Amino acid sequence: MHPYCSKNAVNVTIDLGLREIVDVSEKYETIKLKIWIRLNWKDCNFVWNASEFGGISQIGVPYEKLWIPDVTLFEGIDDIANMPDMKQYRALITNTGQIQYQFPTAIQMTCGMNISMFPYDHQMCTLTFGSWIHSNSEIEMFSKSDTGDLTSFINHQEWVVISLKATKMTELYTCCEEPFSSISYKLVIKRKATFYIITMILPFFALTVLSIAGFVLPSISGEKITFHMNILLAVTVFLLLIQDTLPSSSEFFPKIGIYFTITLLLTCMSCVMSAIVVYLFYHDLSGKQMPKWVKRVLVDGLGRLMFITPETIVRFKSQQTGNTDSADQGQVVRKTVIPVDKAKKNRKSIKPTALSGIQNAVYDGWEIEVGEVQRRDDHSVSFMETDKSAFSDASKKMNEWELLAYTLDRFFTVFYIIVISLNTIVFLIVLSQNDEP
Repeated sequence: MHPYCSKNAVNVTIDLGLREIVDVSEKYETIKLKIWIRLNWKDCNFVWNASEFGGISQIGVPYEKLWIPDVTLFEGIDDIANMPDMKQYRALITNTGQIQYQFPTAIQMTCGMNISMFPYDHQMCTLTFGSWIHSNSEIEMFSKSDTGDLTSFINHQEWVVISLKATKMTELYTCCEEPFSSISYKLVIKRKATFYIITMILPFFALTVLSIAGFVLPSISGEKITFHMNILLAVTVFLLLIQDTLPSSSEFFPKIGIYFTITLLLTCMSCVMSAIVVYLFYHDLSGKQMPKWVKRVLVDGLGRLMFITPETIVRFKSQQTGNTDSADQGQVVRKTVIPVDKAKKNRKSIKPTALSGIQNAVYDGWEIEVGEVQRRDDHSVSFMETDKSAFSDASKKMNEWELLAYTLDRFFTVFYIIVISLNTIVFLIVLSQNDEP
């Protein structure tokens, strides 16, 4: 029973030793620890003269044979017991009435997680020990020292213990008239970010840089949009990875999640920009004339800003076709008369040399060419001389749309690089301002 030896309360001293961090669950905001609890108090009912009992000055007594204060962990959520295995050990009693009750236990408790700076975050968990039924007039709680015992702590692979400080608290609850005393330990731990840097941040940075390569792909390849869509899917996977790791909290949303989300939106925008470039690149097939304001503002104005000129397109086409000299508009298609049978056997022989790259075909004895074609008779066809200036307007219109596509593609590339760089720099600056709680 409670040792009523005087009108004063029983002074119970607690000392907490942290042995190991078993598990930290950010998603469920819980932490599991292995701790050593050391309780000390004085019971006047256990005082004897050691000389009268053969010099025995201390004895061990089971938990069930004496009164032990009902020290409770207020944040505990263990389904088995508040502090499991507490009743399986013995108390050490000296002949002066001093009682020491020490026991190890594994506790699972709530711990509010602030994951806004993940993975460079600090977490603070509170362990509050006090009597559950005895008020301050019956049990007075004290801590052995201002800090917990970390001498036997086993290092964790992911977390580093920064501090374990003890504070005495006296609170008045609405249920009772007298206040209750307790000891609160503030456990501050810091995450080791190396694993997340290697497996999450660096690969994401690589994807961000790789997304820029999508703008380098030529529009004629047809892979620009597909490339950006693959990057978009990869970024989405990273967001799902963070969602499975971190708690669903709107109060402390991780900065890295914001960074990933902004990058996801930028990647979506890159898909739209690539679609615009591809659309303009093939817009000449519609036969529409380019509006004058588009040519003046985008082709001429923005082109000069992006160092894009019509000569750039000519050089680009020359490199693609292997032609170093552009075709002269005054050059004509020479007249050629070739038998149809021979034309069918060797179609390349009737291809005009002046219009390299233009396809031809034979259908029912007729040779179809961009130039004017005449059927001489059933045995031969002739190609009339055609002035290439007839194609100058169509060629010029095609070059204008391609020039607009190239200009916007380069502008989108520069714009995307600048925005991605600013997003990354701001993210790194925010992470560098992480302070210990």
